[in-house]
Amino acid sequence: MLTNKENYTDINEVKKIIDSEKLSSYNLNNTSIKPNEVGILLEGSKWKVYTSDARANPISEK
Repeated sequence: MLTNKENYTDINEVKKIIDSEKLSSYNLNNTSIKPNEVGILLEGSKWKVYTSDARANPISEK
């Protein structure tokens, strides 16, 4: 499992996973999300992952 001392995944580990899975259409910095993009945001020690619709509106969050 990829975790750091605070028991949550580090941004560099997230980037490694994205690269190894050859994922595209993602946004790690939560600025100007594009249509049909996956947003990945670290808030405190929790990750929020959401998708956007064709109008770039967030439509789901976990």
